[in-house]
Amino acid sequence: MLNILWAMFISVSGYSMKDVFTDGLDGYACYRIPALLDLGNSSYLLFAEGRYYGCSDHGFVDLVVKESRDAGMTWGPLRVVYSESKKGEKNVTIGNPAPVFLSSGTILLPFCRENLGAGVLRSRDHGTTWEYYVNLTVLSDWTWIATGPPGSLQLPSERILIPANHVSSGKAFAHAYISDDLGETWSLSSFIPDGNEDQAVSLPWLGKDAVLMSMRTPAAVRNNALSLDGGKTWGPPWSVIKEGPCEASTIALPHHPAGPTLVMSSPLDLSSRDNLTISVSRDEGKHWSSSILVYHGKAAYSSLIPTGLQSVALAFERDGYKSISFINSISIE
Repeated sequence: MLNILWAMFISVSGYSMKDVFTDGLDGYACYRIPALLDLGNSSYLLFAEGRYYGCSDHGFVDLVVKESRDAGMTWGPLRVVYSESKKGEKNVTIGNPAPVFLSSGTILLPFCRENLGAGVLRSRDHGTTWEYYVNLTVLSDWTWIATGPPGSLQLPSERILIPANHVSSGKAFAHAYISDDLGETWSLSSFIPDGNEDQAVSLPWLGKDAVLMSMRTPAAVRNNALSLDGGKTWGPPWSVIKEGPCEASTIALPHHPAGPTLVMSSPLDLSSRDNLTISVSRDEGKHWSSSILVYHGKAAYSSLIPTGLQSVALAFERDGYKSISFINSISIE
C-alpha cells in the first residue's frame, strides 16, 4: 500500500536558476545525468555526461564537469574528466557519475562503462586532476550494471557506499558497493529486487549504520529500503510515492528545525518527465508530502545537495534535455 501525504504546491518563482550546461555548447551536442558535489567553502562541482553526437544513451559519451567557487552563482569552463572515445575511431559510453567527497579531502567518482563494467576515478586536488583508481566487481551473470546516479555516500563510520543497480536473468536489482579502506577494495551488499537508479542516504539519528536506499522501479512508483548494518544487508522494499518513470535524488537534512528531514526531487507527472517536485519525509521515508513544484514543464534527472539546516541546492535536466540548470537555494519548511 502506498503511504502518501499530499500538500499544496508552492511556487518557486524568485529563486535564481542558471543554465550550467547547454546543448551544443562547449563541444557536446547534449548533456545529461547531473551530479552535484559540495566541496565546502562555497565550492561546488557539477558533473554530467557529455554526449558528443546527440542525446542517445549510448555512443561517444564522456564524463565532464564544471566548477563554481561562489555557491553556484557563476560556473567555470567545462573540463573533460574521463573519456575513452576518439572521433572517427571509437565510441565508448562512460556514464552515470556518482561522486562522493570523503572526509580526507579526496573525491571518488564511480562510473560505468557501456553499462557492462564499472570503475572509480580519484582526485586528490578537489577535482583538478583525475586518476583511474579501481575496477568494481561485476558478476558473470549480470547483463547490465549502472552506478547511481547521482551520488555516493560516506557514512559516519567512514565506510563508503556506492549505490548501483544491475540486471540478472532479465530481472532488475539494486545493490551497494561497500568499502572500509577508503575505496581500495570493495564488497557487494545484498540485492534489492526491482531496484533501478538509486541513491543512498545516511540516517544518523537512527544510528551510525542506518542507511536508506531510494530506488526507481519498473512501475510508476518509488521504492525505499532500509539497512541497519551500513548497507551490507537490506530489508524488504516498500513503495512510497507515485512518480514518473525517472531517476530521483534523495538527501537528508538531519538538523532541520522541524526534526530530521528527507528531501527528494523527482518529476511527478505519472506518464512523462514533467513537473519536477520536491517531496519531504519526516519519518525515515515512510510517508512523503509533495510540497514544492520546482519546474512546471519538461524536467527529468536531478541532483540535490544540502546548503543549510533547512535549504537545498538543485541541478536538473530541463526542457527536453536542452540544458542542465541549477537553483542555488530552495527553502524546505
